[in-house]
Amino acid sequence: MCGVSPARGLGGRWQGRFGVEWLGADLVLLRADSSRWPSPGNVLVVLDRDGAALVDCGFGTENGMEALEAGLRSVGRSLAAVHTVLCTHPHTDHAGAAASLAAGRRVLVPAGARAILDDPALVAEAILPPVVREFAPWLADLDIDSHFQDECGAVALPPDHAVEEVRPGAVIRLGGYAWTAVPTPGHDAHLMCYWEQRTGMLVYSDLLVTRGTAIPWYAPGGGGTGAYRESLRRVAALEPRLGISGHGGLLEGPHAVAISIEATERQIAARTERITAALARGPATFAELERCVYPPAVHDVIPWASSVTAVHVTEALESGAAKAGDGVFVATGGLG
Repeated sequence: MCGVSPARGLGGRWQGRFGVEWLGADLVLLRADSSRWPSPGNVLVVLDRDGAALVDCGFGTENGMEALEAGLRSVGRSLAAVHTVLCTHPHTDHAGAAASLAAGRRVLVPAGARAILDDPALVAEAILPPVVREFAPWLADLDIDSHFQDECGAVALPPDHAVEEVRPGAVIRLGGYAWTAVPTPGHDAHLMCYWEQRTGMLVYSDLLVTRGTAIPWYAPGGGGTGAYRESLRRVAALEPRLGISGHGGLLEGPHAVAISIEATERQIAARTERITAALARGPATFAELERCVYPPAVHDVIPWASSVTAVHVTEALESGAAKAGDGVFVATGGLG
């Protein structure tokens, strides 16, 4: 498979709060669970003579750390054997354990993300920024920072800990693999995918549609739909042969990866089309426009889903395709 010999002794079988899937003799996909988070977080474990390196590290909650430790033990390593943590982006369902793991370890984050790991409150602000609360005043009292602390273990990195910032195009060598950093803003302004050219593997984190999640998800400040779609074109040009998600299973084979890229693109375009059509029908409230993006059940699970609608509304306002007034939005007949 993609130049990596599959050895699936545990084949994704769940064991308590974690599951493992061997991708090769030195490569394991670990699914570490948390308490109430909507889906387990994937951690790619690279085994080497010095111990183990992690691409993303999952939840920093007590049971998240227990799941990570148990998963590592199941593949013959201990938590103490981890020497490197490479983060795709600072969202706390992927980097929540970074602070707990930092001592004595090499920590790498996308360029510009260090400040967010230093102050976890910035994660909440990026995911549900003030403009969203202005559009959706019913979210004004939502304490999303405490929510992330409780469910993802969002604590600050030690202030004196050295952190390496990964710039676009940088090559990070972990074990027998060379991972090239591919900037893919959209889901998050700092999202970095990691491409292993020899094997055709792409760690795409939250970039692509994954079954059982609300992806594609994005917020104002993440780069907008234009940046997101450009990121999709960038990874499509790599022609990956194995896609490794931040949640859920694998995309095995170039066809599966291509289908996911196309599906992600279609979802973003379809949301724009549905919101444009709703605005054209007459004045619409933000709550009405939200139903063009996600059903109410999604908002019940992730109340920050409103951020996606806010991106589309903001882009319509900034392009001149819509205008706002008296608590409603309406098409202008302009650039939409």
